[in-house]
Amino acid sequence: MKYSETRDHLVKTTMMLLKDVYELEEITVRKIAEEANVSVGLINYYFDSKDDLLLDAINSIIHTDSRSGTNSLYNSNIDPRRRLQLFLHDLSDLLVDYRQYTNMTIKHELINKGFETASFIESVIHEINPEWTIDEVKYLSIQVIVPLQIIFFKEDAFYEYIKSEKTYYEIIDTILGNLGLL
Repeated sequence: MKYSETRDHLVKTTMMLLKDVYELEEITVRKIAEEANVSVGLINYYFDSKDDLLLDAINSIIHTDSRSGTNSLYNSNIDPRRRLQLFLHDLSDLLVDYRQYTNMTIKHELINKGFETASFIESVIHEINPEWTIDEVKYLSIQVIVPLQIIFFKEDAFYEYIKSEKTYYEIIDTILGNLGLL
């Protein structure tokens, strides 16, 4: 197998295991190797860690679950404020649907990757006000995304703190409204 084929095979095998097993801790490198009919060493050759392989598989699962809100982010026939709102509502639905993976993906982005999710919304935020500088757009993107990541990452603590049963859509709309983006 070619490099990309072997890597894809490992990701697809891990995706299958993720669909069959609810707890991430139950998936071991040995289990992945066994299911993929490869050695543990081969997995270590293609991925720096089990978490890297799991994250690739999780991201593949989430990205194949297409939603109208994700597509609407790039639909120029829709007002940019509404596109942003639809995208964030859709993102919250995805995070809820894949709750068992949410903490791992958010923690990885916040600690290891930076602001990848925030970069997705920069162009639509800039469309809302083309006079904003790129720095202002980046700051706003972070102000939108990071609170949502923290809310999903520490959901129980968040709801205990605010003492409210607001829906994710209401929280998103409040954040966007407070920032003048709705």
